Formats: sequence, C-alpha cells, structure tokens
Amino acid sequence: MSKRILFATLGTQGDVHPYIAIGQALRARGHRATIATLARHATAVRDAGLEFAEAQPDSRAGSREDPLVRVFVQPSDAMRVLARELVLDNLEVSYEAVAPLVDGHDLTVLHPTALGARLAAEKLGRPWLSSVLSPVSLPSRLAPARRILPPALQEAGSAARAAHAEELSVPWTALRQRLGLRELAVRAALDGPLGYLALFSRHFAPDPGDWPQPMHVTGFCRYDGTADATELARLSAFLAAGPPPLVATLGGHSTLIGGRFFTPVQVAARRAGLRLLAIGGTAEELGLEGGPDLACFPAMPFSQAFRHAAVVLAHAGIGTTAQVLAAGVPFLALALPFHDGPDNVRRVRELGIGSGGVLQGRDLTGLLSRIPELARSPRYAARARRLAAAVAAEDGATAAAKRILQCA
Repeated sequence: MSKRILFATLGTQGDVHPYIAIGQALRARGHRATIATLARHATAVRDAGLEFAEAQPDSRAGSREDPLVRVFVQPSDAMRVLARELVLDNLEVSYEAVAPLVDGHDLTVLHPTALGARLAAEKLGRPWLSSVLSPVSLPSRLAPARRILPPALQEAGSAARAAHAEELSVPWTALRQRLGLRELAVRAALDGPLGYLALFSRHFAPDPGDWPQPMHVTGFCRYDGTADATELARLSAFLAAGPPPLVATLGGHSTLIGGRFFTPVQVAARRAGLRLLAIGGTAEELGLEGGPDLACFPAMPFSQAFRHAAVVLAHAGIGTTAQVLAAGVPFLALALPFHDGPDNVRRVRELGIGSGGVLQGRDLTGLLSRIPELARSPRYAARARRLAAAVAAEDGATAAAKRILQCA
C-alpha cells in the first residue's frame, strides 16, 4: 500500500536537500513525499518531483532582514537570531500551517527546527520520526561536540546555547499549555517512541554508544539538484584547459560576502600556482579579477565540480561537507562560530582529509596559507579517496526510506 510521508524542516537548502534525496527514494518505491518548508525552496522541491507545502511565512527571504542571511553577517549573534526569528516568532503560525498536513500523512519526519510540526503530531496523535543532519545535534557525554573555538568563543557559545534553550522554552511551554498538552522540556522535544534517523555517515561520526535510542545511522543523504547543460559544457572546457583547480564557494551566501572572501582567495590561489573555480556568483559579484586561470559559476551542483578539485575551500556545513567527502579530495573547511561548523572542521582534521578553522574577522591569511600543503601533499588526497570509497558504499537515502516505511 502506498504511504504518504511528510518531511518538516526550516532553514537553508542544506536543511532541505537530504529530505529531497529521501523523498525521491520513497517515490521510486511508489510512495508520496511532501516537504513542508520555507517558500524559497518550493522550486527545488517541485523540480525534484516532490510535493511542496509552506511551513511558515518566508517574506524576508534573501533580504538583509532574512535570519538565514543575518547568521553570516552577525555570526556572533547567530543562535539568538535563529532561535527567535526563525523558530520562536513563528511557532504558533507554523503549528497552524502544518497541522492539516500532519493529519493527512501516514508519518511526519522532523528536522530539529520543526517544533510546530512536532506539536501538531502530538496533539493529533499522529506518528513522528525525528531526524538530525549532523552529529553535533545529538547529545553525548561520551563524545561531546568537539569544537575548535578559542576559549572566549567557547564560553560565549555555551552561554548562547543556554540562552537559546531558555528562550525557546517560553513559547514552547505556553503553546503546549494552550493545546492541552502535558509539560515537556523543549530539549526533549525530538524524543519519541520511534527514535531518530541520523542522516550522516558512521565513517564521519561513529556512534559513541550513548546517543538517544532507537537510533538509525543511515549514511549521508545527498541531493545536488540539476545543472544547466550550457554551464556544464563551460565547466568541462575549463577543467580540460589545465590542471585541477582550487574550488571555492560559500554556497548561497557567496555574493553576500563577495570580495571580502573571494578576493584574498584568488590571491592565495595564484600564489599556490592553482587555477580558481568559484561557485556562487559572477566575477564582478565575487570581486574577482578575470583571466584564463578563473572560472565563475553563479550556480553549479557541487558534485559536478568538487570531484575535479585539487582542494575544495568551503563553509563546513554538513551538506557541503558530505559533498566534499563523496568527492574524495582535500578539504579546507571554514566554519562560522556556531552550530555544526566547528565540530565538522574538527572531524575533517582528525580524519586527515584536510584542514580548516573558524572564520573570525576579516583576516583569512592564516587559513589560506594552508592551501599549498593540501594541494601538494599526497597524504591528504589518499585519505580523502579512501574515505570517499567508504562513504560511497552507503546509500543513506535508501536506508532512511526503509526505516521510514517501517515506521509508517
């Protein structure tokens, strides 16, 4: 019998793409998948052959007031911005929007931000299955999140997370009371009888033995969209014209940061004798000087470009990190001082597939000075290839789809 599965998630495309991958795996098995998220992702969801539903208003998308933009502009205040402006201010609106969807599907799969859907599932007595995209989202005393922040930022981050949890608890508790639900701490919001899906690779983050149970570690669920044929031809021509380039991107935030990031990157690439392939904007938007050693693409699936790189230089969100690991190339991983980035950078270092650090201020000199060693030392490339082979053996989307159907 065909099942209807709802995925509820808020955030960037990195918070949506894994569910598109799983949705496509479900669809290939004759089931229906709906993704309830922000309207900015509607086209991507529908282009992938899945159903889209709006989880909450998204009127500030792409503007300077967009909370998902402001975390890059104000990284020190990111936890408050995301907690207050993405989740808290819309909790009741989100509940009202997704409740009919939750009621009309056989199972709801929750991203950690989807608290409105979590409340709806409980109120309506509908089953839900929690999911996390990165290991930092799972509490563990045996293997706590491994961060690379200086002590001052560590302390500030701990205070921010505590304030974030306390701030979340107020509207969460108030709405639960209005809905007639029993008292429940917001930190336990995702706990449930069906347990968790961990949508990452055990080769990237082994189970320390005390993660919440039941826990199913599926492997990365990668989806990368489609590429324009003309742009793919231009990419192929650039790659064929010379040695492997440095591939640099900040994803959808590339033009927001622009020359503050890409101009020094181009200088570093030339000093290292590397061509530069930049993803996320035009040369003018990214502050880059044109020449035969440069190719810029406003958009390009990472899987198409990363596997041809000498080194990938990118933000260490879990989605981008998964694509680099699959490509099997050295990674210079850059993290903002919040959420999963610092933990992911630490894991990249410990796996021996690259280097990286936390972006602080505007001085990239220290981080960019590591490019020559990553490009020339064979040990990074060899370890990256071995890890890519292990990751490729996992089919995260299929594993997740099978577990979802067991629960539905």
